[in-house]
Amino acid sequence: MLFLSGVQTRTVSLKNIETVQKAKDITGLIIGGKGFYFTDESLQQYRELFSFFVSVPYPVLGICFGHQVLGLVHGGAVMCGEYIKIRTTLRYLKQDELLKGIPSDAQFKESHHDFVSVPESFFLIADSSTCSNEIMKHETKPLYGVQFHPERSGKWGRRLLLNFARLTSAGTSARSSV
Repeated sequence: MLFLSGVQTRTVSLKNIETVQKAKDITGLIIGGKGFYFTDESLQQYRELFSFFVSVPYPVLGICFGHQVLGLVHGGAVMCGEYIKIRTTLRYLKQDELLKGIPSDAQFKESHHDFVSVPESFFLIADSSTCSNEIMKHETKPLYGVQFHPERSGKWGRRLLLNFARLTSAGTSARSSV
């Protein structure tokens, strides 16, 4: 369990995502998994549904499906591959605030078979032996995507989520039990 003192959170289901677009009090957004796979038809549906990602004024962290959608709406290609369900060690290619305090041998849980390429407006922060795009970040905005599941990855996953919370204006004074 991640405890962040001073950070209010709200859960919104995929069918109510339009409420996020209209909300005025959001200081950061985490979008997680969906439990099903992309199809050619759903690619266009999600591209339209999440098109607001292009102009959000606050930090976004896309996890698994959220990572893929973030890439999709910025011009990345979503591809279906072999199903992966493992704990993996990332290879850090760039240092970033998102990884602050997380050692290079930390392991993270992966469970997916869709992958996304790195869009032109993003750069790659980390890859692994099983995925060429584990963490990406927008060049000029605090938009991050992670292919793995930090919420299921123990201490280092909690640290990553805390680091993201600290990037939001609501999380500037966040404390954690990590």
